[in-house]
Amino acid sequence: MLPCGLFVVVIMFCFRFATSFAGLAAIGIANDFAAGGMVSLPPLTIAMLSPDTSRCGTRIGLGYTVAALGALFGNPIAGLFRHAQPDGVQQRPSTVQNDFQGVWFFAAACMLVSVFLMLATRFLAVGGTLRRKI
Repeated sequence: MLPCGLFVVVIMFCFRFATSFAGLAAIGIANDFAAGGMVSLPPLTIAMLSPDTSRCGTRIGLGYTVAALGALFGNPIAGLFRHAQPDGVQQRPSTVQNDFQGVWFFAAACMLVSVFLMLATRFLAVGGTLRRKI
């Protein structure tokens, strides 16, 4: 999950530099492939971190409950970042980069925090070595 998370962070920060539809589509497709790992790997990770296999289902359910809260509150926050424009400020031309720049940076920052939390979890589970399997 860590490589997928880092790849998503890099892609999210690169969204700003897509200047054409083709570039935006290419970055979007790359983001979808990397984010696919972030969606499909949590059950495996939670199962590997659970010492008692009889509680894996409960822990996976709680993990997805926390993820659902992020999905529930993320959209209104994204709308706030998209429309945050002080009164009296000249409106920039409407483009994808201008309209969604705050949303992309917010998403990248949240993903970066999650990567640091994954690193902390790995450190607590196996210590400082990177070559050891959990």
